[in-house]
Amino acid sequence: MRMQTVKPSNAELKEALSEAEKIRITGDDPHHLGKCLAFLHRRNVMLEEVAEHAERFLHFGLQEDEHAQLRRLLDHLRRETQRESGLRSEEFGL
Repeated sequence: MRMQTVKPSNAELKEALSEAEKIRITGDDPHHLGKCLAFLHRRNVMLEEVAEHAERFLHFGLQEDEHAQLRRLLDHLRRETQRESGLRSEEFGL
């Protein structure tokens, strides 16, 4: 069964992230909701940047500066994923 999802408003997201940070700081996060929300939000922001640059590539071709920016974003995403999972570069396949 698929979970029904609805995009939160900017105000709802801001409030949820604030609460997530509070429960992470206090340590009152027995189900790791604050940790997961913060991680997924940061990951989503990075992926949205990658998608934006990929979209430009699909519409306009790959200009040199766009190519460089897309490569930097993908490298940053790869490093973050490696750091978060504790993998060495040869074990990681992004």
